[in-house]
Amino acid sequence: GHRLRLEQTNPEIRRVDLAGPILQLLSWGERDVEKFPWFEPPPVEHVERSLALLHRLGAVDDKGITDLGRILANLPVHPRIGSLLIEGTRWGHPAKAALAAAVLSERDPFSRTGAGPPIKKQATLSDVLDRVEAIEEFERHGSSAQGMLNRDAARFILQAQRQLKRLLDSSPLSPVLG
Repeated sequence: GHRLRLEQTNPEIRRVDLAGPILQLLSWGERDVEKFPWFEPPPVEHVERSLALLHRLGAVDDKGITDLGRILANLPVHPRIGSLLIEGTRWGHPAKAALAAAVLSERDPFSRTGAGPPIKKQATLSDVLDRVEAIEEFERHGSSAQGMLNRDAARFILQAQRQLKRLLDSSPLSPVLG
């Protein structure tokens, strides 16, 4: 029984993606996240990997957090998904971007029965876009021809989409959309 378990599991800080927490620290004015007095310091390579991602997303630059980074820090999703929201808005598709972000953030709304794929046929080149389109169809018609859709999970995703869209609408996006 219990003797087969590892004596000690890695603390969560050593396992989780740190991009979100690091962006929060920077938005609160922390300058050097590697010297931050963490209760359980994360591995340096995790911090460096997260900072590299934040640089790629444009959330931080050599001077620190950017306008985009401040907006991403205020969104209740991972900075990658926040970046999807901002880019979708920039390209004129905030509702679809919010739905894609909700699909990526929430439980998959398609039942996985048997060994087959959760969606009957791949309609696009992206399984995320297939799910977005299936949920849009569910929203319009109350059902979807795509696979075994869990209606409660689909409703939850639509609720998350509305919340994300409201947050986008209330964010000062002009500095990053210009």
